[in-house]
Amino acid sequence: MKTKLLIAFLGLTLFSSSYAQVEATSFMTDLNEPSAIVNQGNVLYVQGPKEIYRIDTALDNPSATVVYTAPTDYYMSNLAVDGNKLYVSEEHYDDELDEFFGGRIISIDLTVAAVEPVVIYTTTRYISALAVKGPFIFFASETDPVGDDNFIVQIQRIDTTTEVAMPSLFVDQLTQDNAVNDMHFNGNVLLMSVGGDSVVYSHDITSGSGSATAMLTGLSFNKGLFVSGNTLFTAEGNSIRTRSFDNASTWASVAVNTAFQDSNNGIPFNANFRDVVLIGDKLYMTLQNQGRVMMIQDTALSAKDFESLKGISIYNSRTELNINGLESNQMAAIYNISGQELVSKQVSASANSFDISSFSNGVYLVKLENGTVFKFVK
Repeated sequence: MKTKLLIAFLGLTLFSSSYAQVEATSFMTDLNEPSAIVNQGNVLYVQGPKEIYRIDTALDNPSATVVYTAPTDYYMSNLAVDGNKLYVSEEHYDDELDEFFGGRIISIDLTVAAVEPVVIYTTTRYISALAVKGPFIFFASETDPVGDDNFIVQIQRIDTTTEVAMPSLFVDQLTQDNAVNDMHFNGNVLLMSVGGDSVVYSHDITSGSGSATAMLTGLSFNKGLFVSGNTLFTAEGNSIRTRSFDNASTWASVAVNTAFQDSNNGIPFNANFRDVVLIGDKLYMTLQNQGRVMMIQDTALSAKDFESLKGISIYNSRTELNINGLESNQMAAIYNISGQELVSKQVSASANSFDISSFSNGVYLVKLENGTVFKFVK
């Protein structure tokens, strides 16, 4: 047993609901304990304890290519993607000594093959999850345990534009003795999934540091999160559920695993999903102990989640970019051709413009929340 990163994850609850749900099927097999999963357009990045895999879902016969392997005595716990960079949290743990030496956050440039990762932050603490917003990385940091697993989880952030990253405290005490399993942004609201509490917490970062709110309670073995437009996807045991941010109390189960089983002391149970992403009308989920990425395809997903994006178009002059046809609020970001985020904000039908007067002449990309990308030239 290698620390809390590699403990056994058990979830014996079976889910049932009146909503239609699809049995997930294998999409990719023979991976090493795939856990967190993110996407950059059609490309999946899947994280295990030692490897990060790249899978291009647009190919007819996709394969998993290792793009990063953690060094000896380092083990990955989570990852996030922002533009052309992957940010990964790792723990430094010596197997032979059975001793923990701290954590770190690294960045990987996806535009350069076989590039060495850059260490941007080190700490004596364990980091369990992270999320990126603009130049800031928000991460779940655990205080040094007193005795056996007696620790407090705090949310901190670092500024990636500074030469030496210094952490600032954002949430002083999120929870105790239970790790944050995943973090994701919905606009300016940071969502934090804590399976041990059966809660998804939230905190509006525009309000500064403070306490988090229990946004969703009474969940069961909740782990990974994914936000698409106005919809939240949660990996809960062997089920993937969706909720609208307008009515989070009403949920639908859209994917389930009953084909692959793990066991606890010889007692079988349906293997649990660890994380989830949506690309178009396909959901991709990880089954850690099975070494699998699972998938379902359901046209109702894209029709429901992206219906507000129909008819969207962009127009720009030399000083302003407008996004037309919005029927609901969306986060939008502008990137240069190198993948660097230049500006991001929430747009709507009544507030749909960006000031681009300071931009140099060239080609730029506009990306909406669901991954839809437009190109424009100034």
